[in-house]
Formats: sequence, structure tokens, C-alpha cells
Amino acid sequence: MKKLNWLLILLVCILSTMMFLPCFAEEENTISPRYSYTSLVTAGLSFSGNTANCTGGVTPSGNYSVSVTVSLYRQNGSSWDYITSWYGNSTGGATATAAGSINVGSGTYKVVTKGNVGNGLEYPTKTVTRTK
Repeated sequence: MKKLNWLLILLVCILSTMMFLPCFAEEENTISPRYSYTSLVTAGLSFSGNTANCTGGVTPSGNYSVSVTVSLYRQNGSSWDYITSWYGNSTGGATATAAGSINVGSGTYKVVTKGNVGNGLEYPTKTVTRTK
């Protein structure tokens, strides 16, 4: 009988712990693609007053050249209007970054980072969306 009580207590503890695991999930439910030649892709968008600060970067997983384009879009109904882009590149396996700022009004914006690793080996992409 004591073994049964301990077994029930253990089962309750395990089930209670499992109930709280979803609390530690990522903020957004996204699926990150797996890349062969890229170790990291970043995209950032923040607002300071009427200024949108846009950043992005691509880090290769080897000694590859990288070019990166960081583009800003504004939502217009169900579509996205292109605003502007910033560019960067690197060689020798270094991270390529691009960043810029621009005055914006209220609305929903997204930054898209697009890379080109190893002159076409792969094209990593990452998007972040924020509302001002």
C-alpha cells in the first residue's frame, strides 16, 4: 500500500511539472530552418519615437564570404509596402551586418534579413515584425 501511495505522488509530481512546460516556450511560435553553411541569422526592429532602427546579420559556419540585405516593409492591408534597404558584406568567415534608421509613422512594420553565403551556396532569411 505504501508503494502505491509513493507511486501516485510521483505520478502527480511528474504530471504537474509537465503542465508548466509550455510556459517556457519561445515568445513566437516559429520554425527555424536548418542551414548547412550558416550558423546564425539575425533580424532586429525597434522604435525610438518616430525612428525605426533596423538591424540584421548573417554568420557563416565556415570560411565563406557573405552578403546581407536588411529591408524594411510597412503593412498595407494584407500586403507589405517596401520602404528601404541597407547592405553589408564580409569575407573570411566573418559576420556580415547591415543596419539603418528611418523616420516612420504608426503602423505594423517588418524587417527581413536576406543573406547570400558562399556566393550562392545558400540564402538564409529571417523576419521580425513589430507594431509602432
